[in-house]
Amino acid sequence: MRLPQHEKDYESGGGAQDDEKPLLLTEARAKEMQDEAIEELQKNFRMQIESIKGTFQKRLDDIENNGKVKDDTKGQQEDIDEEDKKRSSHDEFEDDGNTERESYNTVKLEEDTFSLMMISRWNSWPYLFGILTFIFQTVLIAIIIRSQLDASFRSTPFNIPVRVKWYVRIGQYLAALLSIWFQNDLQTSFHVLLLLWTIPENRSTPFRGITTSSTHSHYWLSLILPNVIKMVQGSLVLGLSLILIIQYDNIVDIMTNFTALYFISDIDNILFTVASKGYFCSTALRKKTEEVKTVIFSDHDTYSYYSRTSMWCRNALIVAVMTIMLSILSYVAILQNQGYFFKQLYPNCQVNPEILLKFLDNTLTNEDEEFFGMKHVGDGNCDLLLNTPECKNDGNDCEWFNSNYPDCMVPFPDWIGNGSCDGEFSFFDSVTGELVNGTYNTQECGWDGGDCIEHNQK
Repeated sequence: MRLPQHEKDYESGGGAQDDEKPLLLTEARAKEMQDEAIEELQKNFRMQIESIKGTFQKRLDDIENNGKVKDDTKGQQEDIDEEDKKRSSHDEFEDDGNTERESYNTVKLEEDTFSLMMISRWNSWPYLFGILTFIFQTVLIAIIIRSQLDASFRSTPFNIPVRVKWYVRIGQYLAALLSIWFQNDLQTSFHVLLLLWTIPENRSTPFRGITTSSTHSHYWLSLILPNVIKMVQGSLVLGLSLILIIQYDNIVDIMTNFTALYFISDIDNILFTVASKGYFCSTALRKKTEEVKTVIFSDHDTYSYYSRTSMWCRNALIVAVMTIMLSILSYVAILQNQGYFFKQLYPNCQVNPEILLKFLDNTLTNEDEEFFGMKHVGDGNCDLLLNTPECKNDGNDCEWFNSNYPDCMVPFPDWIGNGSCDGEFSFFDSVTGELVNGTYNTQECGWDGGDCIEHNQK
């Protein structure tokens, strides 16, 4: 019997070899696939670990940054603080711990129209907007000053009162100090100019890349000019506030005018706020207002000598302005007490001693006469001895009496309508030069201003 070929091979061992060979290939392939699977698992595991680490790191960063202000201004300020710390370790000046370097070497721009000029080109709308605002403020101040000069015609300079009460005097000094305290335009502009002065030539600034070159036109137009006109505006407001303070003799008028003047001084800030809200229909103007809020001007290269000079100059400016204003107030007070303004306003106002001799049984020297007029003219009470044209009817205190009771001849006009029915008195008639009897309970005196009507009906 003839066997098939494959059976022969099997019997001879060839068939076993053929069957065994595919088995060996399968095991190798399985091992290879197992290695590939393990490698893939390891790769996926590493990716999962990296993903978890990234997520965890992100969570840590979010927690660390939670509550911090993430804006450009904060970033710039942190950079400035860091550079200040690095520089302080090798600073030539040994700080005693009392000098706040940052407060004198770093300026955050004020949110006003003058700052718009500093970050804008001279031929742009934001720059022109700042110029127009300054002109508007200056015109208002000029109008007020002109009105005060007109009030000086045939009166004292700036219509300064003849006298003020002691509590009004205290209010004047307090108002002067408040005007200096609230006048930020003068101080901030002076500070910026000091920083510009302390930066060496050809150094960059945060204002559109403008360098501190004395020959650079943009440097003068965009940095120097806005701060100069800002100082002028602040000085005008302080001068006008001093005029308004010394020309009023009551606290209410002083504070009312001080508030109105503070509003004029704050117009540049108000218009800046209005522009930032887009009410002027200008996108460029609104964007510039946002840019102002992010600019911080810091002098990193200033030597310690200039830092101390800047600090002393700022303090000297405040002290100088305060000294000037308080000195002028004190000088005006001295002139008022000496009767300087009284003599200017009432040069021919004199008291006739014969009136006091016959009426009050008293005599006055020339000094007493002058003192009597200085003390009582315009004090709010109608005095018979001063109710003359030369004394302007007792400084207009007797206008109500002369208009309501022109034929009433009484020694004490203020007694009319005082609530009690007054009797008869003798007094000296300055017109006839005779001693006459006078009474309040007459028709000419309106029955003592109505005080004697009930008495007459009894």
